[in-house]
Amino acid sequence: MVFNFQPNVRTKEICGPLPVTTEELTQIFKSYDYDHDGQLSKEELRAAFKHLGSHFARYRTAVACHYADANNDGLINLENAELSILVKYAHSCGYTVKV
Repeated sequence: MVFNFQPNVRTKEICGPLPVTTEELTQIFKSYDYDHDGQLSKEELRAAFKHLGSHFARYRTAVACHYADANNDGLINLENAELSILVKYAHSCGYTVKV
């Protein structure tokens, strides 16, 4: 008797879209720091949320800034806890990636 073992591969047909991990979110947000100043402006943050597929990117940006912008300067610092809070918020929104 021969068994044809197939490894457990997650595909769109079987599982649908996969949730974005916190590591992926961190990299996505860092990649939207267009001017490389170590901070995300509201425009950069809005672009990142659009990339993630948000239909309400302006709203997501406002809520993310409310939670993550600890010093209320209108920017999300990518070098301190503000990024972690931003990623935690975005992860709670349930964004997915296509396989």
